[in-house]
Amino acid sequence: MSLLAGKRGVVFGFASIRSLAFSIADAWQRSGSEAITIGIQTERFRPALEKATSKWAKQPHVVVCDVLNDASITSAWDEISAYHGKDGVQMLAHSIAFASTSALKSAFIDTTRADFLAAHDASVFSLIALAKGAVPLMNKAGKGGSIVSLSFIGGQRCVPSYKVMGAAKASLEAVNRQLAVELGPQRIRANVLSPGPIDTLAARGIPGFTTLRDATNARLPIGRSVDGADVGSLAAFLASDAASAITGQTINVDGGLSALA
Repeated sequence: MSLLAGKRGVVFGFASIRSLAFSIADAWQRSGSEAITIGIQTERFRPALEKATSKWAKQPHVVVCDVLNDASITSAWDEISAYHGKDGVQMLAHSIAFASTSALKSAFIDTTRADFLAAHDASVFSLIALAKGAVPLMNKAGKGGSIVSLSFIGGQRCVPSYKVMGAAKASLEAVNRQLAVELGPQRIRANVLSPGPIDTLAARGIPGFTTLRDATNARLPIGRSVDGADVGSLAAFLASDAASAITGQTINVDGGLSALA
């Protein structure tokens, strides 16, 4: 039997084939997921998504969702609910993060209130808002479910170039723990995946990212860089029944980076 046979999932945050949102969705479909919905911010991402999933045996359902707009979130979940019907969903992946260019380029102490709130609204509150929409669908079939989101070591240690995103990721990890405790009685688990530096469009917005990536990869105990497939595989495992006792965790999938001094 396939790892995710009979399970349905929703992934938010696709921007390109290099997005970790795509890596997770792709791992789910390769692991036998019954149906997958992929959320995009605007229609301009649809052509890239259709190209990325062109070889899938079953094309994903696509929904447009601007996580900064409550009405858009409600509309997206209404559409997702109609699509998945009585089977509901059992998997939710949140792969959304944003910080303004000014916040990433200026000194952290010069972060403006507006930039701080914008980073936390897009990167952290969106997890709460999307999880709230997923819970009724996870309860629909009475099977509970798995929520995964994405962090980085900058949420646990100071990575100087990460600045306001470090604060946002630390907040995300705290939110995950709260969700895990509150949703646990409903058989809904919540975990954070914390990969090493992966070359995504979002990562390219971090000043000095390529230097950070290359220096990090040269030190990794596993002798190779971490990629989207590593993240997707872990997300598929966490969505499976084999991970039914794992919740409230920030799990490093970083090639041993977090073990180094």
